[in-house]
Amino acid sequence: MPTRNVNLTVELDHFVRAKVESGRFENASEVVRAALRQLERDEQEFDAKIVALRSAQVTRSEEQDWIRANRAEYAGAWVALEGARLVAKGSSARQVLDIAKQEGCEQPLVVHIPSEPSFPFGGW
Repeated sequence: MPTRNVNLTVELDHFVRAKVESGRFENASEVVRAALRQLERDEQEFDAKIVALRSAQVTRSEEQDWIRANRAEYAGAWVALEGARLVAKGSSARQVLDIAKQEGCEQPLVVHIPSEPSFPFGGW
């Protein structure tokens, strides 16, 4: 088995010693291996979340298309969208988010549809 020498902070050294003294681990190497296995699991979970977020980002174009197509009908309302599907509509962001969660939608796009289009300038 390969070996490594590592420098620990005082706090981490106390932590490792406490784990060994508790009887849960036989030696410091076991504590470090357990910590590294947990770090590996955390990293895999983090990577999976990044992949999910990136794929969700791509599908937001469906929501933008829905907003353009339905802007007049829902002007002044808050809406929750999942892809091109309207999940909820209402008068507040909290209201539509709560409805969307009840419908089983984990990460809806919640947006307010303006009553009038906003222009990028203030006038003449």
